[in-house]
Amino acid sequence: MDWRVARSLDVLLEQFNARFPQQDKSSDGSIGDSNHQNRDSDHNPWCGPGIVTARDFTHDPAPVWTSTGSPTNY
Repeated sequence: MDWRVARSLDVLLEQFNARFPQQDKSSDGSIGDSNHQNRDSDHNPWCGPGIVTARDFTHDPAPVWTSTGSPTNY
């Protein structure tokens, strides 16, 4: 089956990456792994249009150093 991620989620990913370029991306993902594929999940392409309507973003609460040299948590 052909599939794609919902465009709004691609835009959100681009926004995260632009705002936090050093953010850990190790858990970012869209299409479901075998665990997701064995159950109902928005990480699976919907029948028909084949659109994945979920995306994971890595939670990385590490401080971000600002231009003033002080850490800020986002």
